[in-house]
Amino acid sequence: MTAKTIAELQALWAKENRRRADGGWWALSGFTVQMLVSLEVFFRKLLIERAEIDLVSIENLSDTLIQQSSITSLLQIKRTLNATTLADAIREAYEIAILADQCLDERIRFQIACELKETELSIYQLDASRIFRKGESFDVKQLSRTRALFDPNAPIVVIADPVLALYRTFWLAGVPDPASLATRCLGTLFKAFDGHHRENVEHALYDLIEVVKGATRNHHHNAGLGRILTATNFQIAQQPSLAREPLIGRRPRVADFVADRFKNRSGLLAGVERAANDWLSSLPIAPDDDDGILHIFWIEGRAGDGKSVLLLQLVSRLLSGKLSFITELANRKEIESWLRDVPVWDDVAKARGAFPSVAFIDDLHEKIEKDELESLVSEVFYRGTRTAAILTCGPSLDLSSFSESISRFRIKSFKVPSLSLSDREEFTAWYESRTGQLAKPVGESRSWLLVEWLLQISRGNLEHEFADNFRRSLERQGLLEIATTVAAVNTLSVGAPETLLTTVNERIGFDAVSSQGAQHFELRKDEDEVGLFLTHPALTWPLFRAWTKKDGVGLAAVWGARIGVALSHFLNADQPGAARFVLGQLLDAGTFRARFQCKTFSEQIRLARTTLESAYETLEQRHALAAQAPVMALWLAAQKLQRLKAHSAVGLRALAATLLRSERHETRFRSEIAVALLSLNIVEDDAEKQAQTWLIENSECSQHVIGSLESLARKDEARLKFHFFMGWLRTRTTDARAFRVFVAAIERYPQTEAHAISLEFVRNNSGAEAGCVLLALARSGMDRQALGPAATLWINTTSDKRIVPKLLCLLLRQGVARLYRRSALRWLAANPGVPWVEEVIKLLLAHDPQEKLLVDAVELWLSLHKETMQAAQILRVLVKNRACRSRWLAAAKDHVLATQGPIRIPVLASLLSSIPSTEDVLLALDLIEADPTSSESRFLFSQLAIGVKKLSNEKIQRLRRQCRPECDQRLRRAIEWSPKGGASKRRSRQASPRN
Repeated sequence: MTAKTIAELQALWAKENRRRADGGWWALSGFTVQMLVSLEVFFRKLLIERAEIDLVSIENLSDTLIQQSSITSLLQIKRTLNATTLADAIREAYEIAILADQCLDERIRFQIACELKETELSIYQLDASRIFRKGESFDVKQLSRTRALFDPNAPIVVIADPVLALYRTFWLAGVPDPASLATRCLGTLFKAFDGHHRENVEHALYDLIEVVKGATRNHHHNAGLGRILTATNFQIAQQPSLAREPLIGRRPRVADFVADRFKNRSGLLAGVERAANDWLSSLPIAPDDDDGILHIFWIEGRAGDGKSVLLLQLVSRLLSGKLSFITELANRKEIESWLRDVPVWDDVAKARGAFPSVAFIDDLHEKIEKDELESLVSEVFYRGTRTAAILTCGPSLDLSSFSESISRFRIKSFKVPSLSLSDREEFTAWYESRTGQLAKPVGESRSWLLVEWLLQISRGNLEHEFADNFRRSLERQGLLEIATTVAAVNTLSVGAPETLLTTVNERIGFDAVSSQGAQHFELRKDEDEVGLFLTHPALTWPLFRAWTKKDGVGLAAVWGARIGVALSHFLNADQPGAARFVLGQLLDAGTFRARFQCKTFSEQIRLARTTLESAYETLEQRHALAAQAPVMALWLAAQKLQRLKAHSAVGLRALAATLLRSERHETRFRSEIAVALLSLNIVEDDAEKQAQTWLIENSECSQHVIGSLESLARKDEARLKFHFFMGWLRTRTTDARAFRVFVAAIERYPQTEAHAISLEFVRNNSGAEAGCVLLALARSGMDRQALGPAATLWINTTSDKRIVPKLLCLLLRQGVARLYRRSALRWLAANPGVPWVEEVIKLLLAHDPQEKLLVDAVELWLSLHKETMQAAQILRVLVKNRACRSRWLAAAKDHVLATQGPIRIPVLASLLSSIPSTEDVLLALDLIEADPTSSESRFLFSQLAIGVKKLSNEKIQRLRRQCRPECDQRLRRAIEWSPKGGASKRRSRQASPRN
């Protein structure tokens, strides 16, 4: 008898294999890996993949059955998959297949999920003799049919930590508190299971569906978060791509990977995979209290050497191993949304060592400015509440620039080597095999970029044969001038403005050239980025140079003119971001080094000045200066760097003042203009006065304004702008974001009205920002009678406790301990677990170590920090103080006995140098004997030598009788060594336990 429907198959399986039919029921009813994986798979299909699930069965067919449309997925779940458990899984699938009629073959898909895969065997490689017992009969055709019924794309999937996977599925679906919802799910199912009524568990599961859907409805996930990808998204398509030419004309995408358009560089991929796995393993399991860090894995190398393809290949490998999900990011908006949506670490995640959120993005440095990203990370990861990691790629030069003076990033890099001779031979063979065409000969021998090599073997010489053919094609369509502008912009890795194509004929010509491009070297609009593109940025500069037939200063002038045309189109088309990025690139002298092969820095500056001046003159000629508000601050920066001629600079300041007065421009752009005018350090004129007035009366408190004013306040010329800063600060006493400027102004203008204004800021803000200002006031020498009430009020009311210990330490050290001691004691008793509290304790102990309130606070603190180095330091202070030594002696001995390694040394040394007990001496001698040459042993020996001199002869004799012979010799040497007034270098050598 065989089943012809899924319902019949379930019933028949339950009848024939009652014990194994309950596998799924037990999987979803106990706190096991099977249950967690079953929940995660079900909710992922329901919430993320948005699959229409018609049936969920947990009762009697495999571990989990999920029916979607016409396909029924039968999932077996194994904690560890080895040859034996793989054979068991195939055997179970075989027995299910026997009961299923062949009419179900198109509807059934088997799959195996495991947490740990210990075998490299696939379902096709496992021999029948390992699936069936010796002598047991089986149907060979049915076994082949069973293997064919496994999921063709992923018959075996390796899963990540099942609890983390469930958390992440809920998070990706938009649930605001994944941990609480997961706990509720598990608790509900556990409560529903009574071992008797299977339907209770089913009803509970369907109730949870509504609960989870309700949670996602009440908190819609940000649409700009990015694309969630799993290993399934990287499965190579069974049908090969029709495009056989190498993909070198645009940014590679996941779809290209699936279409199998890339060559697998196995050695390189293995190396980067090892490096990435090491990096992932080194990520913190929970954020440190002082850590607000974005972790970045950066594939570096030359532009055009295959970094983007390697990144996709690496992500695919990681999804088959350590990662179960990854987020693909495409632009700045998605980066910000993803960072803001990274889950806050709760106690459950910390206890389980859950994995940080991981995303990847091609060319991170092009999507967001480094200062902007640092500010964003600083804001979002405030006080180390989140941990996230990004995989990216980019040229080595950009990596160096991105890493400079950045405190919020921790970057690990992997460098892609230059193309070797064997690499070139392998790519040539791959090209010929893929296309069925002979590679074109390459005459010149040099260090080729990968994209250059692929171009040479497929299209001929870039700067001669191909460039000339492409030029003639563009001229026939009347597009050469437009294409030259596009190439000028593309060389900066930016899409050119679409508005360059203004007429019907130009658009028709564009389509004609694109159709001739064979998917590369086409004038096109990229799908991921806005604008028109010719080809890979590493190839556009040689094309631009070949078309203009210029070099040196002449080439820089033409480039600047083409950039000026593009800037005018960007600004008129309301694309300020692209215009700012392009102009920012030209302000970086490094942009010119590689393109013009500059040998000196002065040559870079000369070419940069020529390019910028040409761009500015082009904007003047096109009457586009009135639209310059979004980039005016950058032009003023060019003036400050002396990259513009004198006559241009004079007109620029007047134009900036005009734009500042115009209310049709956005406030943020006008604020930037005002700050830039203020930073020029020219004798104060009407333009600067307007800038000062604007900043005081109208400017928003943006990160750019805050950072610029903070930087300006720390410079010497700020002494000439005292009245401006005081006026600006008076209008910002309620805005916590302005604290950095307050701190800089206090340091620049000590003992002035800046103190009074800053105290007003402290009274109006209770967060960490006010604490930073208080620290600056305390360091500046402000009158303690004026500072005391504000500091005490903030200490007692702030919700951010971490800065309080630093402030208390500073105040207690400045000779006014009596003013703050009582407040410090009360705060210490209420907040014993805050970092840095031990420093406050040390200072309080120095004044009156026997004060009862302090003793109680120290006891509480020590109970919370047992066996730590901080506790050792506090106990050492207590034991060395004669006034309270007896009170803490027992606690110190307990600490020494309970700890291991270097942590016990400070306390033991203190015990030894006073009047050591027999146990102290014997323990010290054992530690010294274990490693007599270490610095710790030498230190312990010197303290022992001091302490034993305080013992009576009778006690010393008892000690020697209890010592082993080798320890007795060392004890005798300690007794004989008696430095006076501290050991000299000679006596220190004598004190060595080796002597």
